[in-house]
Amino acid sequence: MQRLPGFHMRKELLHLRDAIFGDIALGPVEKEIVESREFQRLRYIRQIGFSYLVYMGANHTRFEHSIGTMQITREISNSLCPQRSDELAIAGLLHDIGHAPFSHSLDGTLARYLKKDHEQIGRERILKGRLKGIIEKHGFSVHKVLKGFDGEREGKILTGVLGSDRIDYLARDSHYTGVGYGVVDYERIRSKLALFRGDPAIYAQGVAAAEAMLIARYSMWQSVYLHHANIIAGAMLRKGIAAAVESGEFDPKTLPNINDSELLAALEGTGAGAGMVLSLKSRRLFKRAYYVEDERQHLKEHEIGSCLSKAGIDDWDYIVATHRFKGDREEMEVLDRKGSPVGNLSAVSPLVNTLNNVLKGKSIMIVAVRANLREKAAAALKRL
Repeated sequence: MQRLPGFHMRKELLHLRDAIFGDIALGPVEKEIVESREFQRLRYIRQIGFSYLVYMGANHTRFEHSIGTMQITREISNSLCPQRSDELAIAGLLHDIGHAPFSHSLDGTLARYLKKDHEQIGRERILKGRLKGIIEKHGFSVHKVLKGFDGEREGKILTGVLGSDRIDYLARDSHYTGVGYGVVDYERIRSKLALFRGDPAIYAQGVAAAEAMLIARYSMWQSVYLHHANIIAGAMLRKGIAAAVESGEFDPKTLPNINDSELLAALEGTGAGAGMVLSLKSRRLFKRAYYVEDERQHLKEHEIGSCLSKAGIDDWDYIVATHRFKGDREEMEVLDRKGSPVGNLSAVSPLVNTLNNVLKGKSIMIVAVRANLREKAAAALKRL
């Protein structure tokens, strides 16, 4: 049997060594999924887009995140709903199978050209490709696996407020960026989770760990995910893709099937998108000319374009990027020691309630231009 780099056999299971969770064992179905071409593609898709241009260790990928999410999902579901553990673990393994290159950096590009998000693409990849056959060959239900993506009932073990996806990416992104904000007390959270009326809930003794995780998530968004260089680089890539699509030199339908380096190579071979790729590869990023965190102060994109055009700044020389914080007002039930409900998390925890209010409507807007045009653009936008 062919072995993959980083894997070794023990007791008829495939094991891999993970930097976060140590040894992770894969059963026959997980092993076959991991060895598939579709899953191996995730080795070459960076987990947090262009954050490696800011945090030099952030070269981890969707591959290890997906396997870590599978591990956490299996451990939690083994305690809460062992009858669904296998399908939920497979859902955790495959939850990111539809991502485009550079992960969330191209979510808007998928929506623009394919009218789909990465979850829809992932579902299609599972249903219409070899993954469906692998799952069914080992006696599991594809329907039950896909239900794990829905975020309903037990599926919230994967997708919820304290879900396995979130637990893994916070711990993993914190580790590889070297930013200490994403530390999660996973063992405490896992030991205090329960099912209440079919949905994950947390005992009151675990509220402090839940608070710490939600604060960690907010801090990681502020410091890493919404770092201006990461956002600007992603917007530059999207602009390069748009130019190459418009010129007929790049087909956006290929995005779900290629990886980071393949996308950059494809764009570098075009006349329209090559300039942006060369700027990204040499880290010659556009510079901020306008930045605001209050959604009420956001300028309209057509106003920005008109303003910069009048200032003599060409469309190719600037980007506009807006991002809204995800997940405000997410809730879960809190239980007393006897398993009776005492209220939603935000009602029980003033800290979570305050954080929810801080995040409500929180978004940022960045206008960035080529370095030599920064002062001109900033002056024009200030007048606007």
